[in-house]
Amino acid sequence: MTSKTKKTIAFSIAAILIIVASFILFFSSRTSQNTLSAERNQGVLGELLIDSVPQYVVIRPGLMFKLDTGSDYSAITERDLHFLDSLGFKATESYYPILGRNGRGDVKLKTKRYTLSLPLYMWDTTTDSLGNIRQNCNYNASNVLANVDFVPASTEFSVLGIDFIEKFIVEFRSNENMLALYFDEPDGYEMCERLERSQSPVYWPFIGHRYYMDASVDSNLGRYFFDTGMQKAFVHRPMKDLPTDLRNSKQDSVTSLRGTFYAVGDRNGWLQIGDREGKETIYYFDNDEEEYSINPLNMRDNIDLLFNFPAQQIGFKY
Repeated sequence: MTSKTKKTIAFSIAAILIIVASFILFFSSRTSQNTLSAERNQGVLGELLIDSVPQYVVIRPGLMFKLDTGSDYSAITERDLHFLDSLGFKATESYYPILGRNGRGDVKLKTKRYTLSLPLYMWDTTTDSLGNIRQNCNYNASNVLANVDFVPASTEFSVLGIDFIEKFIVEFRSNENMLALYFDEPDGYEMCERLERSQSPVYWPFIGHRYYMDASVDSNLGRYFFDTGMQKAFVHRPMKDLPTDLRNSKQDSVTSLRGTFYAVGDRNGWLQIGDREGKETIYYFDNDEEEYSINPLNMRDNIDLLFNFPAQQIGFKY
């Protein structure tokens, strides 16, 4: 190899490294929801009714979003833009390139941004004579979030991604099937486990964060991705970890927007999160996403939880 060839190769490698570094620096400088604010910022900012499919939340009748910690950015459909516009919440459009995963888990480059105000409401919960819970949106108890950032949805549904969710302290009221948003931590919760942001360079160009938490399954401590988009399963582990001495299992399947996957549920799994522990069905299946994941919204027990994303903590009700 001649000296000239070596120099050409060296310059080519240096140019590629400079391009890659510039790409990473540019997209890692992108932000979302940084100017988000609330008209009323004390106490409960608003409540989100969890739909029959756990990963969807209803802001008010006619306005539903997929709640997805696995989506880097929040996205909105043309239909929901028009609906909000009819309520007096008109979007402004701007050019703003960002890179990240969408509500299906596909990596997309987006160049258009919508910024708008988003209404929040309280919900009145009643129980009828048969014990059925009824929830009605209280339009008189409203709040408004200003400067909420969205990209055009590449799916048929709108999404509240981790860029939005992580700005709040989120309370999960299991009996009411409701989420409540706060800026200040409410009383009555004991913090028991950390939520950790991924520091992997792989995610640097993406606009969102990946959150993980420690949990122990059958005395095996692991790091689990916090995934509100996961259907059915509370705790997911890969098939390679399936116990060989199962005594109480079920054959099942888990469906996501990426497909349907054969699963085995171990009904005798022993789960520990912080200082809380007990029997829990552990799902074992393989997909093309995280090997280990957890969706606390799928917890079987009626336990209220608090997800303090700004402080990166999880709490249980006293």
